Amino acid sequence: TATLLANGQVLVAGGYNGGVLLDCEIFNPSTGAWAESGSLITAHEYQTATLLPSGQALVAGGYSGGILFDSEIYDPSTGVWTETGSLITAREYQTATLLPSGQVLVAGGYNGDVLSSCEIFDSSDMAPGAPTGVSAKAGNAQAKVSFTPPAVNGGNAITGYTVTSNPGGITATGLGSPIIVSGLSNGASYTFTVTATNQIGTGPASTPSNKVTPATVPDAPTGVTATAGNAQATVSFTAPASNGGYAITGYTVKSNSGGVKAEGHASPITVKGLRNVTDYTFTVTATNKIGTGPASSPSNSVMPLGAPGAPTGVSAAAGNAEATVSFRLPANDGSTITGYTVTSNPGSITATGLGSPIIVSGLTNGTAYTFTVKATNAIGTGPASSHSNSVTPATIPDAPAIGTAISGDAEATVSFTAPASNGGDPITSYIVTPYIGTSVGKTTSGPRSPITVKGLTNGVSYSFTVTATNKIGTGPASMLSNEVTPVTVPGAPTGVTATAGAAEATVSFTAPASNGGSPITSYTVTSSPGGKTASGADSTITVTGLTNGTAYTFTVRATNAFGNGPWSSHSKSVTPATTPGAPLDVKAKAGNAEATVSFKAPASNGSAITGYTVASNPSGGVDANAGKTSTTHIVKGLINGTAYTFTVTATNKTGTGPASTSSSPVTPQ
Repeated sequence: TATLLANGQVLVAGGYNGGVLLDCEIFNPSTGAWAESGSLITAHEYQTATLLPSGQALVAGGYSGGILFDSEIYDPSTGVWTETGSLITAREYQTATLLPSGQVLVAGGYNGDVLSSCEIFDSSDMAPGAPTGVSAKAGNAQAKVSFTPPAVNGGNAITGYTVTSNPGGITATGLGSPIIVSGLSNGASYTFTVTATNQIGTGPASTPSNKVTPATVPDAPTGVTATAGNAQATVSFTAPASNGGYAITGYTVKSNSGGVKAEGHASPITVKGLRNVTDYTFTVTATNKIGTGPASSPSNSVMPLGAPGAPTGVSAAAGNAEATVSFRLPANDGSTITGYTVTSNPGSITATGLGSPIIVSGLTNGTAYTFTVKATNAIGTGPASSHSNSVTPATIPDAPAIGTAISGDAEATVSFTAPASNGGDPITSYIVTPYIGTSVGKTTSGPRSPITVKGLTNGVSYSFTVTATNKIGTGPASMLSNEVTPVTVPGAPTGVTATAGAAEATVSFTAPASNGGSPITSYTVTSSPGGKTASGADSTITVTGLTNGTAYTFTVRATNAFGNGPWSSHSKSVTPATTPGAPLDVKAKAGNAEATVSFKAPASNGSAITGYTVASNPSGGVDANAGKTSTTHIVKGLINGTAYTFTVTATNKTGTGPASTSSSPVTPQ
């Protein structure tokens, strides 16, 4: 059968699938999903299903190996089926109709023959439904059970509720929620169901509640005994006979004097912070998650007695592989102090004495230490003091390992290796001392290798030592370094003069005032412009490859083993030159006992041409314009009818150049 429930879902119950079914399912139209629900008490097919005004569903009759009298009620709030009154006549294939009165009319059907009889089911004549929302809260050997009344009271007022425990079946009744169930066993876990009762009867049980465990506080511990110590007592005891249903989570011991407390998880427990030479007794309580139980009977009386207190004001001053530790004396708790022990940290190196101060030897330089002090009397050794200030034993550094000295210009760079030991304190500087033989020069300091010593004299031989310094002082000197002689490049030559020649110039100069501490090996002359160079070992050097007619100045520098010195000042300007070239394109034109000779000017070769001279061949002609700079000359004194050729020479201040090529012959007329 399929029944539309009040919540819009559909209950499908019973039917047949190779056998008559007990199964029921709920269809949710909003999700399109099926879910299993509580099974029928009796399998049914061919039954009727009717939605009652209470929202419950009535299934009646049908078939299950025989025609059924059985009827069941489905409670949607719990998903549980409950038997209800049976049909008077067993039926299958009958009809069921909900009447306006809320009653259900069951008519006809089949039972070996078609039936004409009818029956009325009165839904107001039922036991209540099951309570819902059952929850439990544990107490001491009891539980408080809360619930919501059933959605259906069966048409009659509910007259009471019954709560039943599981396990144990312990019950309690009441007229409403909540109901307290007593007589439970602390430490046992329980769930509870609730049924409702009206004048018709008792309805089905609810779904079980959550699981709870009744419990109470533990009993008092027993057998409490105490043993005195130094400002403390150790209290032993036996666990309570009952833990109240929950595991004991801890114990608390309390002194009768001063209310000093100590906590722990088991016996024994040590109570600290007591006053020596004071009588104490102690009680113990046990605690579980419910709370703290009653206190035990008091222990025996004990009196703590103490070793000395801790010295105070501990301070330390570092020395060489040792430290001096000072302190203030503690209270002796009534027994004379017989000695003190100082202990280092790290290393646990100890030293003893009868009073302050005490020197601790055998420490490692460079290691930071603090110190504690203990006092001892007849009772024993007291607690350690607070740590002193931190100190680092140290001494002066060892000697550095000398490396190599390298000379420079009036200086030397000295390399070295740090000492094998810094004396236990960081090296703050190194000092380099120069020596000329046994004479000591001015020192130079620096933070690390290498260190450059300046202010030395070029050409003088030096050696060096190095010392290291820390806050304790300066250590011994290293071995002497190798000897070095500072040098630099030579100074600039002076008095530079130049004398021009043909495509060259001879440059003279005076050697530099300083050779830089190393002999001059050569000089270099450079022209400007052109950068033509020439080198030599003497103070007169000729620069060749110059261009005649170009004005030049010259600078000179000196070179030694260290390098090239600076350039000198420029010389005065000179211009290289030579005789002019041969005139070009010589032509002659005959006249009466004369000829007119024309030509083109040649290269002047660095000096202006001062005149030209024309010569005849055969000789005898006279150049009427000899020494003139014009390029047309008249040669007179020629013999008419004689053929002549002519050559031309050019002259400048350096001399007369070569003759030109002869002209073509001409014959004066």
